[in-house]
Amino acid sequence: MSRQSLAKAHQKIQELAWEPQYHEPYMKYGTDYTFRKAAKKDPLKQVLRSYFPMQEEKDNRVYGASDGAIRGNMFRQVQERWLEWQKLFLSIIPLPEISAARSMPMLFHVVPNPELHNGQAIQMIDEVRHSTIQQNLKRLYMNNYIDPAGFNNSLRNFQGDYCGTIGRQFAEGFITGDAITAASIYLTIVAETAFTNTLFVAMPAEAAANGDYLLPTVFHSVQSDESRHISNGYATLLMALSDEDNRQLLERDLRYAWWNNHRVVDAAIGTFIEYGTKDRRKDRESYAEMWRRWIYDDYYRSYLVPLEKYGLVIPHDLDRGVVEADLGEGLRPRGRAVLRHRLARQLLADRRHDRRGLRVVRVQVPGLVRQVRRLVGELQPPRRAQRPQPDRVRGRRLRLPGPLLDLHGPVPGP
Repeated sequence: MSRQSLAKAHQKIQELAWEPQYHEPYMKYGTDYTFRKAAKKDPLKQVLRSYFPMQEEKDNRVYGASDGAIRGNMFRQVQERWLEWQKLFLSIIPLPEISAARSMPMLFHVVPNPELHNGQAIQMIDEVRHSTIQQNLKRLYMNNYIDPAGFNNSLRNFQGDYCGTIGRQFAEGFITGDAITAASIYLTIVAETAFTNTLFVAMPAEAAANGDYLLPTVFHSVQSDESRHISNGYATLLMALSDEDNRQLLERDLRYAWWNNHRVVDAAIGTFIEYGTKDRRKDRESYAEMWRRWIYDDYYRSYLVPLEKYGLVIPHDLDRGVVEADLGEGLRPRGRAVLRHRLARQLLADRRHDRRGLRVVRVQVPGLVRQVRRLVGELQPPRRAQRPQPDRVRGRRLRLPGPLLDLHGPVPGP
């Protein structure tokens, strides 16, 4: 686009905005936070010049890799075990992405900063793109993989499957409650700044080790957008810190958002990385080691702790958990959620054939092997179907979705 046509497009877009005079503004999504109005600054011309050409190139690379995977017969060479776990994961992940897109308009009325509004609008476009390319990835697996059954379970999983209901409730946390708590603290400041490292960097590494180079292409393209989203969250955080009345709210919300992300994302991605892979290299990092490097060191110590110089009290027990064998102690109740999938026979095969792999995990995450063996032992004897309790059924005797607290318990106090 030439400089002249770019200026005309920018001018035309500005004409589309107006301040309505015919009604009183209605605060649909409110917040307990208070903000000072920022000076008006419009960076949209720079966005038009760089953002859209960059995204077009990234999309060309993603869909080019998809074509290459089909032509290169990747779907006949990828590990069966890995894609069996992806049937569960890819049925859930597009929903958090589209919920993140829906959460951005919640911030438009509560954060009085036109520059941030541009960033939030761009983030909304990013999240729609992420959901689209992830759905397309699932469609490619379903159309080309030798065993497609399970890739078509998305809508069914969200209402009748324990794992799906947990994923749905986690995603709905982006669009419910206080606008800043949900769309800024929970999503951009904790989920995208910290936990997307294990989700969109650690998982692609394991995918490549199992012969799947299409998922790394898609997920790295997603992760490259997160730098803008992190900037949106950090800018909103600094605006909130300028008012002392917001500090207690921030401390409360950081603890809430950290706990929910840790107990849901770590439970899911940690299980996928440890048990969805056939890679048994001796120098392979465990999920606990990845967590220590990317979340504890890069996020907690480098991002959160420096905020104390602004007067924010950071809880220093946030590192408790995965580093101290929480992944192992928490696997048993979470593991029950996947027993209804074909993943159960893979755990049984591990018990019989994968002793060396379990020895490696025992050193890296103490307590994990004991929990897995107890879980797998419960799989072997046939169990009678338990009759659901009256308060857990509805309509056609469908089970009610398991509440999120069934998974990780209440948020710990200070």
